[in-house]
Amino acid sequence: MPTGVKRIALPSEVQREWACRGGRGNGQAFYFGDSLNGDKANSDGDYPYGTRTKGTALRRPEKVGSYDSKAPHPWGLSDMHGNVWEWCEDYYGDYDKLPRGKNPVQIVNLIGFARVLRGGSWLNRSKNCRSADRFDYNPDVGLNYFGSRVVLSPQD
Repeated sequence: MPTGVKRIALPSEVQREWACRGGRGNGQAFYFGDSLNGDKANSDGDYPYGTRTKGTALRRPEKVGSYDSKAPHPWGLSDMHGNVWEWCEDYYGDYDKLPRGKNPVQIVNLIGFARVLRGGSWLNRSKNCRSADRFDYNPDVGLNYFGSRVVLSPQD
Protein backbone atom coordinates (compact mmCIF):
# COMPACT_ATOMS: atom_id res chain seq x y z
CA MET A 1 0.00 0.00 0.00
CA PRO A 2 1.33 3.51 -0.77
CA THR A 3 2.95 5.36 2.14
CA GLY A 4 0.39 7.20 4.28
CA VAL A 5 -2.59 5.40 2.72
CA LYS A 6 -4.70 3.43 5.17
CA ARG A 7 -7.68 2.65 2.97
CA ILE A 8 -8.29 1.85 -0.69
CA ALA A 9 -11.99 1.75 -1.56
CA LEU A 10 -14.72 2.75 -3.94
CA PRO A 11 -15.72 6.38 -3.44
CA SER A 12 -18.83 7.15 -1.48
CA GLU A 13 -21.62 8.84 -3.41
CA VAL A 14 -20.77 12.14 -1.74
CA GLN A 15 -17.06 11.84 -2.59
CA ARG A 16 -17.85 10.95 -6.19
CA GLU A 17 -20.24 13.87 -6.68
CA TRP A 18 -17.78 16.32 -5.07
CA ALA A 19 -14.99 15.09 -7.35
CA CYS A 20 -17.31 15.13 -10.36
CA ARG A 21 -18.11 18.78 -9.75
CA GLY A 22 -14.41 19.56 -9.32
CA GLY A 23 -15.10 20.64 -5.75
CA ARG A 24 -17.31 23.39 -7.03
CA GLY A 25 -20.60 23.82 -5.26
CA ASN A 26 -21.83 25.54 -8.40
CA GLY A 27 -24.98 23.51 -8.98
CA GLN A 28 -24.18 23.13 -12.67
CA ALA A 29 -25.13 19.92 -14.43
CA PHE A 30 -21.48 19.23 -15.35
CA TYR A 31 -18.20 20.62 -14.01
CA PHE A 32 -17.79 22.39 -17.35
CA GLY A 33 -21.28 23.93 -17.55
CA ASP A 34 -24.92 23.08 -18.14
CA SER A 35 -24.94 21.40 -21.54
CA LEU A 36 -23.58 18.23 -23.13
CA ASN A 37 -24.05 16.67 -26.55
CA GLY A 38 -21.20 14.16 -26.60
CA ASP A 39 -18.62 16.86 -27.32
CA LYS A 40 -17.02 17.10 -23.84
CA ALA A 41 -17.80 13.62 -22.49
CA ASN A 42 -18.62 10.24 -24.02
CA SER A 43 -22.42 10.17 -24.03
CA ASP A 44 -25.09 9.61 -26.65
CA GLY A 45 -24.93 12.99 -28.39
CA ASP A 46 -28.05 12.14 -30.38
CA TYR A 47 -29.85 13.07 -27.15
CA PRO A 48 -28.23 16.32 -25.97
CA TYR A 49 -28.81 18.02 -22.63
CA GLY A 50 -29.03 21.80 -22.24
CA THR A 51 -28.77 22.36 -25.99
CA ARG A 52 -30.65 21.34 -29.10
CA THR A 53 -27.47 20.73 -31.06
CA LYS A 54 -26.86 17.03 -31.56
CA GLY A 55 -23.30 15.84 -31.23
CA THR A 56 -21.15 12.75 -31.21
CA ALA A 57 -22.47 9.29 -30.35
CA LEU A 58 -19.55 6.84 -30.40
CA ARG A 59 -21.63 3.93 -29.10
CA ARG A 60 -18.63 2.40 -27.35
CA PRO A 61 -16.34 3.14 -24.41
CA GLU A 62 -13.43 5.41 -25.24
CA LYS A 63 -9.83 5.40 -24.01
CA VAL A 64 -9.57 7.01 -20.56
CA GLY A 65 -8.67 10.69 -20.88
CA SER A 66 -9.90 11.13 -24.46
CA TYR A 67 -11.87 14.26 -23.51
CA ASP A 68 -9.24 15.87 -21.27
CA SER A 69 -8.23 18.42 -23.90
CA LYS A 70 -11.85 19.32 -24.75
CA ALA A 71 -13.02 19.83 -21.16
CA PRO A 72 -10.14 19.67 -18.68
CA HIS A 73 -11.25 18.75 -15.18
CA PRO A 74 -10.06 21.23 -12.52
CA TRP A 75 -8.35 18.43 -10.56
CA GLY A 76 -7.11 16.50 -13.58
CA LEU A 77 -9.63 13.68 -13.18
CA SER A 78 -10.71 12.00 -16.41
CA ASP A 79 -14.15 10.82 -17.47
CA MET A 80 -16.14 12.02 -14.49
CA HIS A 81 -19.07 12.35 -16.90
CA GLY A 82 -19.89 9.61 -19.40
CA ASN A 83 -17.79 6.76 -20.74
CA VAL A 84 -18.80 4.19 -18.05
CA TRP A 85 -21.05 4.25 -14.99
CA GLU A 86 -18.86 4.07 -11.88
CA TRP A 87 -19.65 2.02 -8.80
CA CYS A 88 -19.90 3.76 -5.44
CA GLU A 89 -19.49 2.26 -1.98
CA ASP A 90 -23.08 3.07 -0.98
CA TYR A 91 -26.14 0.88 -1.08
CA TYR A 92 -28.90 2.56 -3.07
CA GLY A 93 -31.40 4.60 -1.06
CA ASP A 94 -32.79 8.11 -0.74
CA TYR A 95 -29.85 10.48 -1.25
CA ASP A 96 -31.40 13.14 0.95
CA LYS A 97 -31.65 10.61 3.81
CA LEU A 98 -27.95 9.80 3.98
CA PRO A 99 -26.54 9.79 7.50
CA ARG A 100 -25.01 13.05 8.71
CA GLY A 101 -21.26 13.64 8.80
CA LYS A 102 -18.24 14.62 6.77
CA ASN A 103 -18.51 11.69 4.34
CA PRO A 104 -21.87 9.97 4.82
CA VAL A 105 -22.21 6.50 3.34
CA GLN A 106 -25.41 4.50 2.98
CA ILE A 107 -24.17 1.30 4.65
CA VAL A 108 -27.67 0.03 5.39
CA ASN A 109 -29.09 -2.22 2.71
CA LEU A 110 -32.59 -0.72 2.42
CA ILE A 111 -33.99 -2.12 -0.83
CA GLY A 112 -32.11 -5.28 -1.74
CA PHE A 113 -28.64 -5.71 -3.17
CA ALA A 114 -28.61 -2.60 -5.33
CA ARG A 115 -25.51 -0.41 -5.15
CA VAL A 116 -25.09 3.12 -6.49
CA LEU A 117 -23.63 3.92 -9.89
CA ARG A 118 -22.72 7.48 -10.93
CA GLY A 119 -21.48 9.34 -13.99
CA GLY A 120 -23.47 7.91 -16.88
CA SER A 121 -21.98 6.06 -19.83
CA TRP A 122 -21.42 6.05 -23.58
CA LEU A 123 -24.76 4.28 -23.90
CA ASN A 124 -26.78 6.96 -22.12
CA ARG A 125 -28.48 10.16 -23.08
CA SER A 126 -26.46 13.17 -22.00
CA LYS A 127 -28.87 14.00 -19.16
CA ASN A 128 -27.81 10.74 -17.44
CA CYS A 129 -24.20 11.97 -17.30
CA ARG A 130 -25.00 14.95 -15.04
CA SER A 131 -23.12 15.34 -11.74
CA ALA A 132 -26.24 14.59 -9.69
CA ASP A 133 -27.57 11.67 -11.72
CA ARG A 134 -27.52 8.27 -10.03
CA PHE A 135 -28.51 4.75 -10.91
CA ASP A 136 -28.84 1.48 -9.01
CA TYR A 137 -27.87 -2.01 -10.05
CA ASN A 138 -26.92 -5.38 -8.61
CA PRO A 139 -23.11 -5.47 -8.22
CA ASP A 140 -23.00 -9.13 -9.25
CA VAL A 141 -23.64 -8.05 -12.84
CA GLY A 142 -20.81 -6.97 -15.11
CA LEU A 143 -21.54 -4.91 -18.22
CA ASN A 144 -19.24 -3.04 -20.62
CA TYR A 145 -20.71 0.27 -19.55
CA PHE A 146 -19.91 -0.24 -15.83
CA GLY A 147 -16.53 0.55 -14.33
CA SER A 148 -14.86 1.78 -11.19
CA ARG A 149 -12.24 4.07 -9.76
CA VAL A 150 -10.80 3.93 -6.29
CA VAL A 151 -10.00 6.51 -3.65
CA LEU A 152 -6.92 6.42 -1.47
CA SER A 153 -7.58 7.64 2.03
CA PRO A 154 -5.19 8.50 4.88
CA GLN A 155 -7.92 7.51 7.35
CA ASP A 156 -9.71 4.29 8.24
